[in-house]
Amino acid sequence: MLRAVARGWGPVAPPGRSVASLVAEVARAKRRPRPPQPPGWEQGFRDSFVPLSKEQLRGLLL
Repeated sequence: MLRAVARGWGPVAPPGRSVASLVAEVARAKRRPRPPQPPGWEQGFRDSFVPLSKEQLRGLLL
């Protein structure tokens, strides 16, 4: 590790956390239940995001 620091690579591993603890945290996060999506969010997104053609955008900006 001292050679890595001397070469300017920085620390090889994050201080205080082993790879095993990071793997365990990722596994716990994957097991957590996901929050439910609100009803009708897709339609609300479509209503608020209206794609414009190149000509329409150019007319609005110029």
